[in-house]
Amino acid sequence: MNSLKRQASKAERFAAVRDELRGRLRVVLASRMALMDSDQARLGREIAALTERINASSAELRSRKAASIPSPSGATSWTARARRRRIAPIPRLSSWSGPRRGARNTERVAELETRIAAAGAELEQTRTS
Repeated sequence: MNSLKRQASKAERFAAVRDELRGRLRVVLASRMALMDSDQARLGREIAALTERINASSAELRSRKAASIPSPSGATSWTARARRRRIAPIPRLSSWSGPRRGARNTERVAELETRIAAAGAELEQTRTS
């Protein structure tokens, strides 16, 4: 009979400890949830602010682009004329480096074919030995 009383006492203590741990777990999870909610709200505000900045920048770029487009009458804006004076045209790289690159690639292909042939001959020699 005493062993059953001890077992029942242990079961009661276990239930009390389990309930206490569940309560603590609820508190921890509730605090984490509150923290995540505040992070979500903060990030939502940041996203809204960044979206507003992007939209404002986009509108500014559109207005600048519209200002730099020459008018149909042939007159250009002072910003477009100034931009043309300051920025030198960039030469196309393909017009002067293409032939050299092609020649180098041809040389490299020939070299690789020679190496493949040599490796094939060495492999055949190894198989016959």
